[in-house]
Amino acid sequence: MKCFICFNKISYKIAMRVREKNDLIVLRNRRMISQNHDFLNVYIYGFKIKILLIIFSFLGIEIILPHWKESKFLTWIHKFSRRISYLEDGLDTYRTKPKNINLDELRPGVKYYYFNLKIPPEPWVNKLIKFPVLYHKENLVNSDRNWLKMIAEYDCIFIESPGVNLNEYKDLNAVIISHPNKLKREVCDFDRVASNAIHDLEACVSYAQTTVIVGCSFTALLLKTVYALDNLIIHASEQDQKNIPIFKK
Repeated sequence: MKCFICFNKISYKIAMRVREKNDLIVLRNRRMISQNHDFLNVYIYGFKIKILLIIFSFLGIEIILPHWKESKFLTWIHKFSRRISYLEDGLDTYRTKPKNINLDELRPGVKYYYFNLKIPPEPWVNKLIKFPVLYHKENLVNSDRNWLKMIAEYDCIFIESPGVNLNEYKDLNAVIISHPNKLKREVCDFDRVASNAIHDLEACVSYAQTTVIVGCSFTALLLKTVYALDNLIIHASEQDQKNIPIFKK
C-alpha cells in the first residue's frame, strides 16, 4: 500500500498511472483535477487525512510527496516518516536548482516518480532511484472536441503561466486558458476558458492549428517535447533559461 499526495494534474496523472488497487491518492484541491477519472480511493487533503498520514508515518507505509516546502505539516511528515518517496509535479525535474525541493533536506536513494519525456533529468535527480513513467498522448474526449472547436476559431491561444505578458498582445484575436490559481490571473479583455474545464489541455491545444503562447511551465515542456508544436512561442526569462536548459533559445 502507498499514499500519493498530489498538488496538481501532473502529480495526479502520474499517480493514476502507477497506483495499485489499494493505494490512496490525496488531492490538495479537487477543483484543479479533471472529473473524467475514476475516483476510487481518492480523498481530499484535510484534518482526517493528516491524522491518517501521521499513522502511516509510524507504520512505515510509503508516503509519496511532490514537495513539502510550503507546509509545516508535510515538512514534519517528510522528516519523521519511515518511508518517503517523491513525485514530480512541475519543472523541478529539469531545473538545475529545484524551486520547490530543498536539496539539503532531500533523502538520497529513495524513489522518484516522474514522466519520461525522452529528455534527461537534471543531475540532482541522480541522487534518487528514478521511476520514469511513460507519458501517453490521449485521444480527445467529446467535451474536449467541443472546446477545440471554440478555441480553434481564434488567431492565438494564450496559456496563462509565468512569463506571459498579456498586455503585449492586446490587439490580437485571442483566447486565454486561465491559470488554475485565481491569484495568478491577469486582468484583461480577452475571452477566457477555465483550464480545468478541458480534460487534456495539451492534446486539445495541439489540435487547434493556431499560434500558442505559453510561459515557463510544464505545459510548455509537454507542447515542446511530446507534441513538438511548430506554432509554439515560449516566454522564459533569462534566469529561467539558465536554470531550465531545455528552454534555452
